[in-house]
Amino acid sequence: MIASSLALADYFSRDCTNETEKRLHMLLAIIATLDDTCILYRSNQEVLTLVQQLAQNAN
Repeated sequence: MIASSLALADYFSRDCTNETEKRLHMLLAIIATLDDTCILYRSNQEVLTLVQQLAQNAN
């Protein structure tokens, strides 16, 4: 719930008209805050933390 709220807030706060760019930033906000169980299953917490940090930096 929190991840989706942050993603929506990020989406609506973007001051750009490019819909694709806004959606990409919304996806990055979700990746940065969501504990992706697929990443945890395929690797470990350290990799998940790295992916989240990279998504946050890219956003």
